[in-house]
Amino acid sequence: MALMDLFGKKQASGQSNPFDLQFSFHPLRISAHKQDYIELTIVLKNASGEEQLTSFIVTVPHGLGFEQTGLSQEREIRLSYLKPGEEKRFKINVYGSQRTRPGDYAVKMHVASHYRNYGYVLNELRKSFSLRVV
Repeated sequence: MALMDLFGKKQASGQSNPFDLQFSFHPLRISAHKQDYIELTIVLKNASGEEQLTSFIVTVPHGLGFEQTGLSQEREIRLSYLKPGEEKRFKINVYGSQRTRPGDYAVKMHVASHYRNYGYVLNELRKSFSLRVV
């Protein structure tokens, strides 16, 4: 038994990126100062050779939201264990409101693999894209 086993530490795997993250959104832009939304489609695949406890977080700036009121700027989805090669597909609506001004908004996505429980991060992948409001 190693010393790190006493503290619950786990050796990191040699693979730097255990996930394949693809996304698309439709339509390509949101209208400013209107109740409008886009549909963000996310495809997440476990590209590693072992099972991963996975969570996914999407963050949008002020002016956008995940409900029609626009109060929530962060959405977390806990996907449980993904088997090697398993693929999850899900959709999230991103809403604009009367307070949404024209411009480019950065939408950030964060995928994390965990060990023991969701409080311990083993590896992560971050991506972002720009959402245009006209």
